[in-house]
Amino acid sequence: FNLEPQGEHTVAICRGTACHTRGSRPLLERVKLQLGLRQAGDDADKVSLTTPDLQFTVRTVACFGQCALAPVVEVDHAIRGHVSEQGLIREVEGLRKGNG
Repeated sequence: FNLEPQGEHTVAICRGTACHTRGSRPLLERVKLQLGLRQAGDDADKVSLTTPDLQFTVRTVACFGQCALAPVVEVDHAIRGHVSEQGLIREVEGLRKGNG
C-alpha cells in the first residue's frame, strides 16, 4: 500500500545483512545516481523514491530471504541474485529505452 504515486517500473534493493555485506548500498547509490534521485538525510535502509516522470520507483526492503544470492534486487517483481553495479545499470537502461 502506497500513499505516493509509484513509477511504472520498480527497483527494490535488499538492505539485509548478507546483501549489505555483499554490496547492496553501492547498488542503491548507483541506481539513485543513474535516475537522478535524491533523498533528504542519509538513511539508506529506508528509501522510497520515484522519478518525477513516474517511470521508476526505487525502494529498499529489509530482506527478500534469498541471502545465498546476495546482493539481491527485485526489478519489476522479478528477483535477481548476485547483482553487479554494471548489470543493474544495464537493466535499468533497458527499461528506460523500452526493452524491458
